[in-house]
Amino acid sequence: MRALPRIVPIVALTATLSCSDMPTAPKEIITVSGQMTDRDGPGIASVRLYFYSLDPRDRPPDTDGQGSLAEHLTTQRSLRPSLNAAFDAATVTDFNGRFTVRIPAGSYHVYLQSPNGYPFVDLGAVSFDQSHSSLDYRYTGVRVSGAVTAPSDVSIATASVSALTFVNGHYRIIDGSVTGGHYSMLVPPGDYQFDASVRSTVGTPPANTTATITADTTIDFSITGERLTGSVLGPGGLPLERIQVSLDLGLAGNGVGTFTLADGSYTMYAKPGVYRIHLEPWDFEKQYIAARDFPPVAISGPMTMNFDMSGPEWTGTVRSSADSAVITDAFVEASEFQGRYSYNEATART
Repeated sequence: MRALPRIVPIVALTATLSCSDMPTAPKEIITVSGQMTDRDGPGIASVRLYFYSLDPRDRPPDTDGQGSLAEHLTTQRSLRPSLNAAFDAATVTDFNGRFTVRIPAGSYHVYLQSPNGYPFVDLGAVSFDQSHSSLDYRYTGVRVSGAVTAPSDVSIATASVSALTFVNGHYRIIDGSVTGGHYSMLVPPGDYQFDASVRSTVGTPPANTTATITADTTIDFSITGERLTGSVLGPGGLPLERIQVSLDLGLAGNGVGTFTLADGSYTMYAKPGVYRIHLEPWDFEKQYIAARDFPPVAISGPMTMNFDMSGPEWTGTVRSSADSAVITDAFVEASEFQGRYSYNEATART
């Protein structure tokens, strides 16, 4: 009898592989493009777009999926996002409001850091792949606009207007776009404090107002006050340049300040009121002259106020306690305490 063939069992060998052991396919790089536009039509230049990857594998273990951005959202001005160059991206729109950026396909948290005249925008999570590789956004809101005027000797080329509001436990600031003494901004409806100011060699007080904005609104600002002039002299009756002259109304209102020119003169405008006066050298080489306060003054019309910052002169020599050698690179400071937190001081260098 023929022997039956021996049947040899075949055992399949298997191995268990975890997902972490399997190689990860590189993400497809895609091109995302789009346009940022104004509520009324034109494209907006200089909008910065930030793309933060929402893939947990892209985030360092000590972050919340948004890098350090969450720490910088108290105001639009302070937004300085930290990008992980390997997974995040940023770009900026051109003159026509258009942009193009190359990013790995996936989901991103997208933020828009807007130029003056527009609010900060959080677009939330957006997914991008070959079938969805565009991003367009039209700014909405109500438009606040108006004129900024100032005295004839004050240039309004450096005028600025900002709107302050409180949203979700944080203050948000929207800066207006100012050109030729006229400003414009798009803001979400809400309650705002508006502030207007001018940076100038002539000191001017800020102008401000509060308003509830629900529709397009015109708010004009007049930066003015009583004209104040004078000069600041120092030792030997010589004029002092770059002395900061500050008038302070305290908590009751707004103060104003400016700097003296090369001839020691200054010009500023202040609203009527009783002001505390403080003078302080601003340049290091003049800090041997002590800052000082002058008696309060009531301002109700144009005035000339001259100030004298001379006084007793202290001189001496700084020596080493070890060998009485003269020390040629030391600082000597004198402070006059006027209250718990208020003091004037002078610093000299040997």
